[in-house]
Amino acid sequence: MNVSMTATAIAKRYVENWNAQASKNNSLLPNGSAPPPGHINPYEDPWMDITNRSPSEWQKIIPVDKDVADQLRSMVREDFAKRYGMTDGSPEHINDRANLIKNYTKTLPGEQRLPATWTLEQVVNDEAERLKSIILKHDPSWTYGKPFDTSILDEESSGHFDVYG
Repeated sequence: MNVSMTATAIAKRYVENWNAQASKNNSLLPNGSAPPPGHINPYEDPWMDITNRSPSEWQKIIPVDKDVADQLRSMVREDFAKRYGMTDGSPEHINDRANLIKNYTKTLPGEQRLPATWTLEQVVNDEAERLKSIILKHDPSWTYGKPFDTSILDEESSGHFDVYG
């Protein structure tokens, strides 16, 4: 290395070397070898890959397990009752919902996994919109996070779309 290099030049060289090493390592398997052609990542579900797939292939409502859909609705209702429509933001809370969906879809045939995930996300969205509309009937100025009388959620306990198989 040239002794007359400036600190900026040294830092630049360090970053270039770091980036070169990082890009070289990103394409390697855990044992350090390069993946063979057609390699499938063993840590990912190939059925969940949307690369080069039309949204119409997976953005569709399909029948799902009633218990799973009801558990998701219950989680949304809890967000409204305890936090006025907001999630608590903790990784555990967010992961509970994600893990419920992930664990359920793993039980399905591969071609049903993405549409089931889409469907269950629509269950969550539908329930949030349903509860929001109930609240807005009582308080048209309500917005997410603003306190409201949570007992109004008990007035209308159904009205969601059914997606059960």
